[in-house]
Amino acid sequence: MKNKFLIGGLVVLIILLFVGYKFVLQPYRCNNYYEQSLVLRDSSDIENSLVFINKAIDINQKTEYYKLRGELYVSLNKGAEALKDLEIVIKTDTDYTTYLLRGKAFALQSDLASAYNDFTKVISLNDTIGDAYLNRGVVLGAQGKYEEALVDYDMASKYGIDNQQLIMQRGFSKAGMNDFSGAIADFDLALKGEMATFNNYKQRGIFKYKIKNYDGALADIDSALTKGEDYEAYYFKALALSQNKRLDESLECFDKSIKLNANYSEAYFNKSMVCMQKGNSKLAISLIDKAIALNPTSTKILYRKGNILAFSKKHKEAIKVFTKVLEITPNDETAYYNRGVSYGILGNHKMAINDYSQAIKINSKYAEAYYQRAISLINVNGFKAGKPDCLVAKNLGFAPAAQMFNMYYKGQ
Repeated sequence: MKNKFLIGGLVVLIILLFVGYKFVLQPYRCNNYYEQSLVLRDSSDIENSLVFINKAIDINQKTEYYKLRGELYVSLNKGAEALKDLEIVIKTDTDYTTYLLRGKAFALQSDLASAYNDFTKVISLNDTIGDAYLNRGVVLGAQGKYEEALVDYDMASKYGIDNQQLIMQRGFSKAGMNDFSGAIADFDLALKGEMATFNNYKQRGIFKYKIKNYDGALADIDSALTKGEDYEAYYFKALALSQNKRLDESLECFDKSIKLNANYSEAYFNKSMVCMQKGNSKLAISLIDKAIALNPTSTKILYRKGNILAFSKKHKEAIKVFTKVLEITPNDETAYYNRGVSYGILGNHKMAINDYSQAIKINSKYAEAYYQRAISLINVNGFKAGKPDCLVAKNLGFAPAAQMFNMYYKGQ
């Protein structure tokens, strides 16, 4: 009988211990993990905060635990992981803060449409949340909607966001609207502390290059290159150096840019310009051929090759290149004109006249084409045949035509 009572007592004790663990100790431990995670998050120790919230979730799958973990994943730029947690949360927690977090997670995954919708939802629930306007502005800027982005940045500032990130993003949107001076002014305000990064110095340098402040561009890009490097930084440094006539240094920077990105056609294209300035047309053509191999339908690059060939008196080859341009853009009056000039120099004035006529058909005010057609008509049909076109070119304000007309046709 004593043994039965003893066994029964042990069973009751085990049950009591289990109940105590399940309903008293375990919830206490779980909540303690959660509280510890919050403390670590608030002290910006995100990695260790994640360790504790994972322990809490292992014990109890509360919505608030998943929400905190989603927030931590967003802080760690882990958009996919954050979305998994926040999709669980949003089933029962539709507070604006959930939509704000999920919008940030969508943005991390480059799902800009979903991010925009969530930030807009936040604003519909509470239109005084500056962070929602800031993040929606960033999304709009990434979509090329710069004017709308600037409106959102103003709203973010109105509702308490006044930090370097806002000022920097505002600068990017101004640059997107080609207001490079305005962008530089914003970067001047924001480019300090943690925002004084390689990319931000590089961007301000690019903006300065765009407004032809080449010395300022070089100073900023050099500051960027003390913090890191990429092909774009060396590329714009090369461009700025070439504008300052430091051609050998420019070529060195183009080489560094190409070494970091051998598939960037613009580097070959612009390096060819520097080679032409140094009188090395052979190397310039070789570089242009590399650019064409990377971007075979770029009429800008093909034009460069055609012009270099024409400059080098290789007019037959130039004609082939301008013909290729016209295959890509059949209504390109400049290609017709340039090909006509090469035909004319080779003495094929009938073909030249055809090309000038096509150029004029596309652009009836193309003064140079009238002038060159006048010269070819003179070569084919005699001196008087050039008078009508020479007069048109003169009336369109083309100075060489006026000189020619006054010298040969005035009074006739």
